[in-house]
Amino acid sequence: MGKLRKTVQKEVYDSLDDSIFASDDFDVQFGDPDNDEWLVYIEFIHDPNFYYGIGGSGSMGASYYAKKSPGDIQESDFDYYNGFSDAVRAIPLWCKEIRNELKASKPIYKEVDELRQIIEEQFTK
Repeated sequence: MGKLRKTVQKEVYDSLDDSIFASDDFDVQFGDPDNDEWLVYIEFIHDPNFYYGIGGSGSMGASYYAKKSPGDIQESDFDYYNGFSDAVRAIPLWCKEIRNELKASKPIYKEVDELRQIIEEQFTK
């Protein structure tokens, strides 16, 4: 199968930039599944325990999977997708879960959100 094309790599970066974070908040690696590597492996720079790896193949079944942390319910989960684009479109949802975990474990994020809301309300008056 080989490495991903540059246009497909850009889709991954765009998906990260469409999230509540920026792509600069992540270390993104594009691997070669022929060498037993992830197609895409994304690690949150500020906490390497948060990651999103896309694997699978585009062969006849066209099945892809993502191993992610945090998961939807557990610390890590596997999700299965019919296409690579579906796995990429799920990245902003994973980013939202990172944000939720950060807010739950570090109260300062909640305070920052409250301060942001107060400031935004002042600008809309």
